[in-house]
Amino acid sequence: MKITRNKFHFPFLFYLFTVIIFILVSCTPSTETSKGSLNGIINLEGESDHSGITIALYDLAALDPDIVSINQEYPQIGVHINQHTEFDHRFQSPVKYTETEADGSFELKKISTGKYNLVAIKDGWGFKYLYNVDISKGDNDLWQQINLYEEIHISGDIQGSVTVETGHHLIIDDNTVFRPNISSLIIHPGAVIRINPSADLTIYGILFAQGEENDMFWITSNDGFGEELTMQDSLQYYHQMELSQVASVEDDLIEWGKWDWGNFCLLNKVNNVSVQNSIFQNGRCGYEVVDVEEAYITKVITSRFDSEEYAGIYFYLTLGGNIEKCITVNCNNGIKLKDKSNVTISNVYSSLNGYGIKLMQCMGYVVYNEFKQNSISDIGFTGNHLIEDENLLINKNVFSSNTAITQFSLTGSSFNQYTIITTFKNNFENNYWYIYLLGEGLRENIVAENCYFDGLTAIENIKLKIWDFDDEETYPEVLILNVNQYKNSDVGIQ
Repeated sequence: MKITRNKFHFPFLFYLFTVIIFILVSCTPSTETSKGSLNGIINLEGESDHSGITIALYDLAALDPDIVSINQEYPQIGVHINQHTEFDHRFQSPVKYTETEADGSFELKKISTGKYNLVAIKDGWGFKYLYNVDISKGDNDLWQQINLYEEIHISGDIQGSVTVETGHHLIIDDNTVFRPNISSLIIHPGAVIRINPSADLTIYGILFAQGEENDMFWITSNDGFGEELTMQDSLQYYHQMELSQVASVEDDLIEWGKWDWGNFCLLNKVNNVSVQNSIFQNGRCGYEVVDVEEAYITKVITSRFDSEEYAGIYFYLTLGGNIEKCITVNCNNGIKLKDKSNVTISNVYSSLNGYGIKLMQCMGYVVYNEFKQNSISDIGFTGNHLIEDENLLINKNVFSSNTAITQFSLTGSSFNQYTIITTFKNNFENNYWYIYLLGEGLRENIVAENCYFDGLTAIENIKLKIWDFDDEETYPEVLILNVNQYKNSDVGIQ
């Protein structure tokens, strides 16, 4: 039997193979990332040779998701974080970088499309940030010319006026004192003050420090800067910026500023000063007020202060004032009042701290606040050692950490507690304890009236999450009056 085979010639096979490949390639989406370039001009103010300026592009800074969530839920409190408040090139590596030519021109090539933060930096000339620079496919021109200004260095006794203009850098080389009556420090929006590690900036003269919402001034440690663009894990702290008792603050107002990487980022001893719309981050203590009649802090964020003794916001011997519309997160103590302080704390969101609020031998009014995920307790208190009565009112708050209110003792203290505590119309939604008393000597029992306790209505069930006289006979008792079955609606942040 004869078998007949079909014959395919090579040219036909080659043609067929080519057509198939073409079809497959044309139907497959391209995975190549779009690229663009960036051109621009950077100048050194007053110079003719603008070469050697480093231009670097960075990925956008990651925003703290907890604070972003709070900003979205309660837009009326704190500062709204963004690239301007959060980006610090010391903690990232650049995606692309180059240097300028003598005329200040530069070009960055083959940049993946998207948004970046741009840094222009040169040793001795500080740096300038541009946020959310959009790189599209093809050629992109920088929308503005950037100027760098020669750094100003000071130390020792200052007897005149020092002005830090927008975009300028002031370096505090060593301990620096602005003398009373004959000196002033004027900080404009967008100014940067860099304080050398362990150095003090002390003001006895006049301070003007008012930034703008989209151009905050910045006080930070002068550590980690340089053209090497080396990514840091942490920085050495500057010691403190202090406003002494005889200093004068223009308009009694400090606003739209950010402080970070200080042992004491800002220490204020001036009466009746208001700090608002500002951010304190990273250090031992954020904003400390000492020995004044009144102090005010409004719409401020504090985060990442690790001292057990101090706090994100710390008022000591402060006889009056308000802490309101603030956000405290990731601090050992979010807010701390001590020794005769008598301050109203209201509309504060406290989360992921050790103590949300720590109250030591003081009075106060804690109202309309929300507490979540504080590891030790939302409010911790100890009374004073004097014979006077001290009233502590804790009203209309939302408690939802493991423990709401705790009493603690001081080492070496006689622990005579003369604080009178009243809680009214709070929502207790805690995992473990509503109130936990740890010591003897409170003048009177604690009253919890018109409060909500996780939907519990039977006193015996509520008392299972309260540690008081029923557990230790020498302790006072928590008196529960008029339990609310449903959550109070007019409590928490307003």
